[in-house]
This record gives sequence, structure tokens and C-alpha cells, in this order.
Amino acid sequence: MPIDQFLHTRLFGPLGMTDTGFKVPPEKTDRVAAMYGADLKLRRAPEESPNVLGTIFPRGNTGLVSTLSDYSRFVKMLVNGGEWDGKRYLKPESLSRMLQNRLPESQIPLQVGNISTPGQGFGLGFGVLVEDTDYGGRKGDCFWPGAAFTYFFLNPDTGVYGVFLTQFTDLRKLHFLYEFHGLANAIFTGNEEAKGLGEKG
Repeated sequence: MPIDQFLHTRLFGPLGMTDTGFKVPPEKTDRVAAMYGADLKLRRAPEESPNVLGTIFPRGNTGLVSTLSDYSRFVKMLVNGGEWDGKRYLKPESLSRMLQNRLPESQIPLQVGNISTPGQGFGLGFGVLVEDTDYGGRKGDCFWPGAAFTYFFLNPDTGVYGVFLTQFTDLRKLHFLYEFHGLANAIFTGNEEAKGLGEKG
């Protein structure tokens, strides 16, 4: 079974993610966002998106489009131990293994180009914080950054999660993701260090 059909049959359909896929149907193309780069210059108009044109190659590591509502359902399923609305998608023991760091200390922190990512290791499909961070991330937080600064994080122990969606590709602004992560943790866990981010503006 092709991966796009597999994901729709086993995950997106049952989970109610009706706006998630590799191709945007014609009746939904008016909801596709433009993509912006450095200095907010237009990088790609909605009608130029490979998801609209149908030219994207379905694969397991990138290429999906989604909405805040759909993405939140996916993250809540993970926070809930692999189950949502009475249906199980992942065994608890499988999800637990996925959300644990698998990198040796010599490979931490990860590098994104010339950018160091503090405290970040990697599990089986997710980034994993191996220590509390200056920006307010907590040890055990798991996360995934996608294209155009889409991002989510969750903590399997506290149940705190956050989803952040933009239309932006300027890597100089990568700190936006860290600041969101820290502020969300501050709001929902009372992390005093992270609260300082908001006070600094």
C-alpha cells in the first residue's frame, strides 16, 4: 500500500484529520497559505505549492500539509499515550521507546547547519530534550520542527503540549520556536525561568 494511502487509512481518517495529506483537493486550495522568506519577501505563492500542483512525492519524513485543528488532534493522541477517542494508534510501550533519546552524548547537541540546538537529542521520530534549557524547555520534552517553522512539542509526563504554525522560512529566526516552547511551558507548568522570556519582550 502506498504511504499516502496507508497514512489516510490507518491514521488521518480514523483520527479525524480531514485536512491533512500530501495533495490539497481543488475545493480547498483557497485555504493554502503563501510562504515567506527573509525580510518577509514572498517565497512561494499558494498556487505554486507542490501540494496544490500535485507534484510532491509522498514520503515518510516531509511533504504533508495540515491545519492547526488536525495537527492538534495528532499531538493530543501522542500525549494520551497513543490513544484518542477510544481508538488505539500506538502501543504505550512503542510510544515510550519513540519518545526517549537514542543519541550518544558525543552527538549532543544536534547541529542544524551552523546552528547549535541546545539540549537536544533524538528519539525514534522525535527530537528529545535531554536536559532543561535556558529557553524554558524541560527535560523529557519531545518535539518536531517542520517546514516553514511549523512546530509542536509535548511532555509525556506532564501532558503539556503546544503547536506553532507559521508561513516563514528564515532560519535566522529559529529562536521563534524556542521562545514559543518556553513561553508555552511557562504558562502551563509555572516554569519561572521561562516566564522571563515574556518579560524581556
